[in-house]
Amino acid sequence: KSSSSVKMSTIASGKCATRDQIRWWVTTTNPTYNSMDFTDALSKCGVQGLGNADKVSSCLVDYTKDPSKTPFDLPPITDDCSMCYGVNGQCSMKHCSFPCGLGSKVTSPECLQCNDDYCKPAFYSCAGLYPAIAPPDPQ
Repeated sequence: KSSSSVKMSTIASGKCATRDQIRWWVTTTNPTYNSMDFTDALSKCGVQGLGNADKVSSCLVDYTKDPSKTPFDLPPITDDCSMCYGVNGQCSMKHCSFPCGLGSKVTSPECLQCNDDYCKPAFYSCAGLYPAIAPPDPQ
């Protein structure tokens, strides 16, 4: 019996390291994990931080350091990547507070569209997570 192994490597194309990209994929596409948990945490961090990028970033890092809130033993999100989420939260607070209900309607069509229009392009560029490879928005 013979077996072969394949080594793969990836290079992050933005501030989010490969492990951050894996976290995003796992938390949004794996049916054994409630993908809304991370989305809800991000929304809460945005509201608690009043859209301040540094506060949103710090809150998200703290959230992902808690093993009970992190799926599949993934390490915490990196500081550089969390700042992309922080800037996204700042953008959302600036441009999308009303359609997103200050964080209470983050999955509404109006909120998702507003973020698509104003915030996602900069987030994708910062994080290195582009629409062609990105999981769909939470429903």
